[in-house]
Amino acid sequence: MPEWPIQRLVAAEPEYRQRHLVLFRVDARNGKRVAAASPLARHAGVRTDMPLNEANALLRRAAGKPVGSSQSSNHQRTVPGGATDDQFYVFEHDPTADLAALRQFVETLEKFSPVIGIEQDLRQIDGRKKTKTNTRFQPSSILLEVTGLSELFGGYPALATAVLQHCQQLGYCARIAIANTIGLAWGVAHFSSDCRFDSPAVIPIEQTQITAHLPVSGLRIDATTGQTLSRLGITTVGQLLAIDRADLRSRLGDDLIRRLDQLTGKTQEAVIVSRKLPEFTANDALQYPTNHHKTIEVIVERLVIQLCTELKSRQLGSLVWKVRLLSEQRAASVDLRVSLFQATSTAEHVVPLVSMQLEQALQNSKRHELNVHEVIVEVSSCVLLVQKQRQLFDENPRLDRQALSHLINRLSSRLGAENVVYPTFRSGAQPELSFQFRPLVDPQRTGRGTKTIPTSHVRGRPLRLLSPPVPVAVRREAIKDRATAFRKPAQITFHSGVNRSAQSIVRSWGPERIETGWWRGATVQRDYWSIVTQTGTQFWVFCDLKQNKWFIHGEF
Repeated sequence: MPEWPIQRLVAAEPEYRQRHLVLFRVDARNGKRVAAASPLARHAGVRTDMPLNEANALLRRAAGKPVGSSQSSNHQRTVPGGATDDQFYVFEHDPTADLAALRQFVETLEKFSPVIGIEQDLRQIDGRKKTKTNTRFQPSSILLEVTGLSELFGGYPALATAVLQHCQQLGYCARIAIANTIGLAWGVAHFSSDCRFDSPAVIPIEQTQITAHLPVSGLRIDATTGQTLSRLGITTVGQLLAIDRADLRSRLGDDLIRRLDQLTGKTQEAVIVSRKLPEFTANDALQYPTNHHKTIEVIVERLVIQLCTELKSRQLGSLVWKVRLLSEQRAASVDLRVSLFQATSTAEHVVPLVSMQLEQALQNSKRHELNVHEVIVEVSSCVLLVQKQRQLFDENPRLDRQALSHLINRLSSRLGAENVVYPTFRSGAQPELSFQFRPLVDPQRTGRGTKTIPTSHVRGRPLRLLSPPVPVAVRREAIKDRATAFRKPAQITFHSGVNRSAQSIVRSWGPERIETGWWRGATVQRDYWSIVTQTGTQFWVFCDLKQNKWFIHGEF
């Protein structure tokens, strides 16, 4: 999927199609750099890793705008001569959203192969010990194991054409190659002229001519090895195959030999499945398609009860329940996902949550297009249920964790999992950035208990933080022989609220200086004080050392 970050934005917002679109990333050392660019932007001269200011100048020149002009909006529009409407857009790159969209796209390809994976970081595959994650790695290729599946589609060319049509229907442009090895298919899809956007390539391993003409970049080698080969004048795989293996191993290492063997098939390479397959499945194929909501709900409920009975017999509970309604019109099919706070195999807990989402999905779907011919219920993320005996005189309702989990599940289904959250600590001294909210219902959540971070300043923080901080006026003590930063606050004046008059400060503790590092963006320099006013109220105030202004940040 070439330029996947651009493709997924264009597929989501068709207005970006045929526009100059640039994504940038923030580099700690080099500032803002281009991460991806659309074909029109590349035609204008924009390249990856180019400084964003230089890319902006090229885009303005291509759009017919003065290079020195500027606008504050995220996208800029110009109408040269009043006849055409040329736009260019500049956004910050979001790798997390790219990977999430790629995984969603992978799920739509399951009808072509049961084994699908996303390309992995070159430093974390081949069974080698994992190293530090490469933050610059951006996966854009999808691997499908199609061995033995050609007869179901009328041959490998027909299978490749079906995958291509599927991508085009979703608004994506793909280069598709089928080969005997993962390495050869990857190289052909990226660099061979026999593989085009409108024509997939089916390359048997016996076609050594195509393999020999592949560039060395098609071996998925690291940049350092590629630069070394370029300096030696070795540009194609055929040149490498003509060199003695012992010389290549001694001069360039085992990684290059491994890649060559994976390309030619001497070393087997497996597809790493990107999505965990369901552990339990129940389905019901209908003899006659139906769009009757009540009938669909009854079938789904029966399948959920069937899976719960099977889970109970094995003392298992599930965190993720998926319901798939397959329609005659593939675009009208419905996929539902119910994530739970605590694993369960009780049908009385799961059925209302599934029915709730099913009702919303059926109401949003077009009734005349939804003709369901098969219902599938899948269960994954199963865990062993541990039964604990309660105390004899245990009547504390707080210990009824099952009731609490049921409440959290219902709230998450009604309000959305992203709106039912809990606070966790984050590293950093800046108060408003020292915590974050995470969803309580999250299948990827590793632990259900709270982890205490040892911090020496937590007890000195107020329970309530004001967002944003409230500006106030503070007068310090008039002590000439003491530095200004250590002069205690003597009087505070509120600019708004009930008490707008000045109040004397009877007690104060401080200062506590908090500064942030340059890598967090704009630096923060503050001196915090804990004060008690004459009314007995205790506040947490700070002086912004850059602006020399005072603010109330919290109340004890």
